[in-house]
Amino acid sequence: MGLCQCIEKKTNDYPEKQYRLADFFDMHWDEYMKSPTKYVKPEQLKAVNAMRVCRTAVMGVNIYACPDCGEVTNIYHSCKNRFCPTCSWKDTVKWAERIKTRMLKVKHRHIVCTLPHSLHQIIKENEQLLLSSLMRASAATFKDWFENKHRLKIGIILVLHTYGEKKEYHPHSHMIVSWGGVDIKTGELKEVKNEYVNYNFLKKKFRCKFEDELVYLNDTGQLKHDFADRQRFMSYIKQINKQDWILHLEPAIDTPVEVIRYIGVYINRKLTTLLIEKLPLK
Repeated sequence: MGLCQCIEKKTNDYPEKQYRLADFFDMHWDEYMKSPTKYVKPEQLKAVNAMRVCRTAVMGVNIYACPDCGEVTNIYHSCKNRFCPTCSWKDTVKWAERIKTRMLKVKHRHIVCTLPHSLHQIIKENEQLLLSSLMRASAATFKDWFENKHRLKIGIILVLHTYGEKKEYHPHSHMIVSWGGVDIKTGELKEVKNEYVNYNFLKKKFRCKFEDELVYLNDTGQLKHDFADRQRFMSYIKQINKQDWILHLEPAIDTPVEVIRYIGVYINRKLTTLLIEKLPLK
């Protein structure tokens, strides 16, 4: 392969888009920072500044000249910031390929667990505690269900997402769950052929798991809130019971590469936590 072709391949790794996220920052960020509506954290400011100069002369440039035709090409350096969508994509693809080789050889399902909006305020006041509780409750719901119903130990990739598509506060977990697993008694790998689940049962189980965490944190004095006493706190829990606790299960698929890449975006930006169950296969 000639030098011109190598340079073309290198530049095509990052195809041109009509707009980049950095373009919107260039158009609006400076004006927004004159009177920001929310506190901008130092790491957020650092990320924005990095994205704005990513692949520009500010970051440095390598200049290549073809000895055959004399064509000169400039390759600008990347910012390598974990929040930069351009820089993080290649890492996401590589991560997805690695994780695919570690998954159980059974079908998997993409599952989303969402908390009621009425919990948002108490979550914001106890974010680290309650987002961790959300992840534990999500995983435990399906680990317990598989162990009790199918006598299987499953594999789970679990990712936390705190905002929705419209950038509104919307804590929920994404999971890739093996639709099968290791037999607790024999150690054999088994796939669950039936995709049917009792949604009402699983939603109730998810709710109970999360509420158990809430009550424990309250009773041990770890939870911040404005309730005068335990009785009023438990009345609040009772009201939450009437809300919709949403579980979304997509159909089982053989190798959910696109789903892995989708949640991999959040993992490689380090906004989330990853849980992978390592299973002793025989």
